[in-house]
Amino acid sequence: MRGLSLAAMVALIVGNQLGTSVYTLPAAVAKEAGPLGIVAWIVAALGFFLLAEVFAALGPRYPRTGGPYVFALEAFGRFTGFETVWCYWISTVVGNVAIATGVIAYLGVFIPELDGSPLLRFAFAQALMWGCCWLNVRGVKQSSRVQTAVLVLNLVPFVLLLVALRGFDSHNFTPFAPKGIGGLGAAIALMVWAFAGVESATVTAEEVQGGSKVIRTATRLGFALAAAMFMLGAVAVISVLPNDVIGSSARPLEAVLQATIGPWAARAISGVAVLGAFACLNGWTLMVGRIPMTAAADGLFFAPFAKVHPQYGTPHVSLIAGTAIGSLLLFTYFAGTLLKAFELLVLLANYAVLVPYIASAVAAIVLCWRPGRIAPEGERRWTLACAIGATVFMLFAITQVGTEALKWGSIVIVAGIPLYILLTRRRTT
Repeated sequence: MRGLSLAAMVALIVGNQLGTSVYTLPAAVAKEAGPLGIVAWIVAALGFFLLAEVFAALGPRYPRTGGPYVFALEAFGRFTGFETVWCYWISTVVGNVAIATGVIAYLGVFIPELDGSPLLRFAFAQALMWGCCWLNVRGVKQSSRVQTAVLVLNLVPFVLLLVALRGFDSHNFTPFAPKGIGGLGAAIALMVWAFAGVESATVTAEEVQGGSKVIRTATRLGFALAAAMFMLGAVAVISVLPNDVIGSSARPLEAVLQATIGPWAARAISGVAVLGAFACLNGWTLMVGRIPMTAAADGLFFAPFAKVHPQYGTPHVSLIAGTAIGSLLLFTYFAGTLLKAFELLVLLANYAVLVPYIASAVAAIVLCWRPGRIAPEGERRWTLACAIGATVFMLFAITQVGTEALKWGSIVIVAGIPLYILLTRRRTT
């Protein structure tokens, strides 16, 4: 099932990170931290840089489909491997609902009826999710073409935001921390959603053209491009708009360009946001199919998820099952506002994805101490230092996701235990 070039892998990583985050997340961050959110972006970027280095080191050494699952299995054994893939899969299924929500938020610019109709939003979101599922069942090449095309389009908001900086107003930085230093942690918890996807090259490792070198290069380059875009977006939004305006907007970048350049720019970035968010949904749908494949083949996930389509060579059962569960979660549209639903889904997905991130970072520490697993010595020391730093950062982030997300996330972890026992007994039998 090989078919992903370096360009396609970079596009997948950047698309999976930017997606709805760069267009929607500034509103939630401003609501939690105000201008202090810029500091939160810097801290989060540093934390995920360390994690990116962990994946850049482990991915080439364990190039099996599944990424974090493979690393946890190698370092800790079957139970930790199962809990890792279980939480990772749940985070992706839930996250795709949040991504679809972000697409709908920007589609409201072109279809105003969406803003006032939960039923219409529900129908559009269903069409988006199942459309991406169909595209990914058809093949990885078709999916990667979408990612590569949208990566080029993402240069449009980058240029427009540079122009928008002419509207810089220092008064917007006062008060700098309206909720105190405590807002920093809550903002960082939201940013896990932004940087999630940095591991994408390791999850699709067996479909990469060029092998281990491409996995390492794509991981580093994809992270760097996404981080630069996030920082530019954060500075532009906070420096141009008052904090109360940002926090109440579901489309903050559109508001920035409306205020600094004009309606045409706002409409243009809304169009790119729709396409970028669709590419993100497409990329994470690809991930939904790949995440449990190896675990299912190892007897640590539902066996049908390891099946590959006889014609297209894609994990069609896994793709359809993940999309079906996500489509049921879309009923959250009928409870509360769109922004509220988006934030809750993001926090729950964040908690679930932090589990495999912590497992990967700790696995790197363990593997660095095992003779011959990470070599040469200089690389081993660098990987070990990055793994320790990433572990500390991820543990901090998971304490900041909020009581509601902690509750539901803990339920997900505990629910995995009887499932693991059932799968293990079936394999033994």
